[in-house]
Amino acid sequence: MGSQQLLLIIVGMIVIAAAIAVGILLLEAHSESTTKDSIISESTNLGSLALQHFNKSTEMGGGNRSFVGWQISEQLDSTSSGTYSIVSINDEKLILKGLPLANNIYDWAVKTTITKSEINTEIVE
Repeated sequence: MGSQQLLLIIVGMIVIAAAIAVGILLLEAHSESTTKDSIISESTNLGSLALQHFNKSTEMGGGNRSFVGWQISEQLDSTSSGTYSIVSINDEKLILKGLPLANNIYDWAVKTTITKSEINTEIVE
């Protein structure tokens, strides 16, 4: 009888350890997914601000159908989710890059391409 109880305790400990390991993996996957969603959302918001600049006349502080002159404000270039920078900018197209702040444990970035008619955001490895 004692060996059966010992065996049940060992099996129970193995099941508990496996459940803890799976829980940790699920938490990490959820954290990465949440970070991606947040950076995509913030990049799209920056793209919307750039489009506003593009569509405003020069007299109103805009670009007069040009992205040139638009900058990411200091309050928005770094958030709790990531950091954002301009990769390239010209009259007709703006490309932004968003990097996660998660201690460089993620090997991806968010690339947002803004033109006069669309904002396209994608995950790049």
